[in-house]
Amino acid sequence: KIEGISAKLNALSFKCGETAKLSVALLPESLKTVTMIARIGVKLNRVELPEFDANISYNGSFELPLPLALNQPGAYEVTVTDVVSGISNTLAFTVK
Repeated sequence: KIEGISAKLNALSFKCGETAKLSVALLPESLKTVTMIARIGVKLNRVELPEFDANISYNGSFELPLPLALNQPGAYEVTVTDVVSGISNTLAFTVK
């Protein structure tokens, strides 16, 4: 049974043009051999950025680079949702 999704960013604040790294793991760790699908969504100042939308097939965990635009500072949110269970985890970060 899926208990949750662990999601982490390599920092909470970035500069325009940098690349954020998203690390995701399915909980519990005993599910690491099960193939799952996660949906990724990113918002900037509460507005969806469709260029980041993705469905990722993975076994247990994955890392995803999030290249940030040179001209889009603001308050970001990245949401990872397990497609099967609907469990999600949202992280906030800023770009200056």
